[in-house]
Amino acid sequence: MKIKLADLEVDPTVNIRDKLDEETVQWYMEIFDQLPPVTAYRLNGRILLADGFHRWSAAERLNLEEIEADVREGTEQDAWEFAVMANWRHGKNLSQYEHDKAIARLYMIHGTNQAVADLLGVGETTVRRALQAVELGKISPPGANYNQKRLSTIAGAPTKNQQKRLMERNDLSPSELQASVRTLKDPEVSEDYKERMLKGTAPPILTGGRVLTGSVEK
Repeated sequence: MKIKLADLEVDPTVNIRDKLDEETVQWYMEIFDQLPPVTAYRLNGRILLADGFHRWSAAERLNLEEIEADVREGTEQDAWEFAVMANWRHGKNLSQYEHDKAIARLYMIHGTNQAVADLLGVGETTVRRALQAVELGKISPPGANYNQKRLSTIAGAPTKNQQKRLMERNDLSPSELQASVRTLKDPEVSEDYKERMLKGTAPPILTGGRVLTGSVEK
């Protein structure tokens, strides 16, 4: 089916790729009519792009109003996982960073090394080495701070969307991250405040109603 580009929600954090490849976008512009549909998920009235970020970028540059799309029903977690699996199986090869980031994301969803290994068709040692590389910072871009303890903390957030957004908050210290998860789980904290906290415009709440800004409690 064709959908309007304006109706397609493009969240760069869903894309497992570290950045768009300019040569790929230019090539796709030349062969656009031959490209397969992008894949998107319908989520509570939203249509979220899961796979096809280079095709979407090519369509935008061609000033197209619509794009052919395979629109599926599902959850945000489904879209997140599909984005990883689609790029794992086809298209431009993943960099080492993207490879290990993909494994870390699936670990967030499935929780065990073996489950991720079975899903990707790789050995458990491959998953373990990737998570160790993340933990040691060998493949993380400047400012990234992923490790298995951090992933375990993030997994405590109530929803997969919240977990995904916390994954992108590399500015949070371990104590801030723990406080953020507690804030998200606190039924007495308003949804508006939680949303502002995830955006980084409000600090997490500590026990006793205190808030944390950097390493200074107020």
